[in-house]
Amino acid sequence: MSKQDRENFELFQLINKTVKKEKPSLPPEIMRIVLEKLTKRQCVIAISKKKTNEICLVDENTGNVIRTLEGILHFVSALEISRDGTRIVAGSTNGMVKVWNVATGACENTFHGQGDTIYTVTISRDNKLVLVGSWDKILRVWNTTTGACERTLGSFSRCIKPLAISDDGRFVVCGAVDKILRVWDLTTGGLPRTFEGHKNWIGSVAISRDNNFIVSGSYDATVRMWDFSTGACLKTFEGHSLNVNSVAISDDSKSIISKSRDFTMRIWNVTTGECKKFLSYIDPESSISISRDGCRVASGLHANAVTIWNTATGECEKNIKVDVEQINLIRVMLI
Repeated sequence: MSKQDRENFELFQLINKTVKKEKPSLPPEIMRIVLEKLTKRQCVIAISKKKTNEICLVDENTGNVIRTLEGILHFVSALEISRDGTRIVAGSTNGMVKVWNVATGACENTFHGQGDTIYTVTISRDNKLVLVGSWDKILRVWNTTTGACERTLGSFSRCIKPLAISDDGRFVVCGAVDKILRVWDLTTGGLPRTFEGHKNWIGSVAISRDNNFIVSGSYDATVRMWDFSTGACLKTFEGHSLNVNSVAISDDSKSIISKSRDFTMRIWNVTTGECKKFLSYIDPESSISISRDGCRVASGLHANAVTIWNTATGECEKNIKVDVEQINLIRVMLI
């Protein structure tokens, strides 16, 4: 039993003993805090289904579906969860993008106009901007408050791959199959800065919270760290044997997590460049998420499961069996 499970069990026993008494021994305020801790979510799990195109929200404790998000009539080709776990963003093969509220299940935004299959989506940390990359090779920035497309960023010669937006909502980073990393300043617009060095497609990007560096994972099996201001490649992390298709940075900017099609996930030390931990049997098609304190990392696995690991020990803290069939995409966000 994990430490969190033990804490929850002890809290459950405490509540059970207390509520059975005619006069509860715990003050109402303390009882409220206990109940909040017992029911507090550690992560949000979103899954799109192959046949029905439904998006399911899954309970992190039972693995059961707790809510179904509808409205996508075509195949779901892109799926993301906001950093705070309150929004789900999905794009489909008919060029439609939708944003749902996790708590209510309500669809808050529908964005039309892409005109082609959505390949990648992401949402800003304040949930005010949604970035959409599609097969029409145009990157669009949508405002969730007004519902308007605020800006289109260039027309690419090749397909757009991953996207990331800085915490302050000012900078957009985009990778593409042309092996070039591009960075836009949304406050000024204009042509992007370009970072070059990868020898194959860029499969994933991330920006540090302080905007000091960018991390990119590539189909050349490497992870690179770039100086945000100069574009210089600061480090190249080597160790994966196949495509790196997901990267993440801890909030303290001390660790980088990368996931590859070689069925491994690696945790890198930003300062030394060394691989701190090596985790295997990772589903190559799922995304990864790191907790805000950097202590846990999560990813979907084969056999319809989500696993949460301790980054210090590399041990599995929690394995969540997901009760969903015909899974297309699975996304996890630790909150």
